[in-house]
Amino acid sequence: MLDTTRLVDEACAGSREALEALYAKHAGRLVAFIRSRMSVELGQRLSPEDVLQETLLESSRKIDAFVPQGTASFYRWLVGIARNKVLEANRARLARKRSI
Repeated sequence: MLDTTRLVDEACAGSREALEALYAKHAGRLVAFIRSRMSVELGQRLSPEDVLQETLLESSRKIDAFVPQGTASFYRWLVGIARNKVLEANRARLARKRSI
């Protein structure tokens, strides 16, 4: 996984190409994770790919705060952001449902 380590180092140093390569490497697993965390009701209003895009956008804004801790740490970091995005979307869905 030296390639991942190198890409993470380069992404943290500001390389857009390295960040995009990391996203491409993890997108499939990440969208599967997101899909597994979404309720049927949430999935009717929002696609897993939309949550993926929000996750990647937020991670690109916060990449300078990422601290690598091993080869899988970048993916774990993305999963944490994705988990929060799914929770936020579900809270918003429930708030809309209560206001009706």
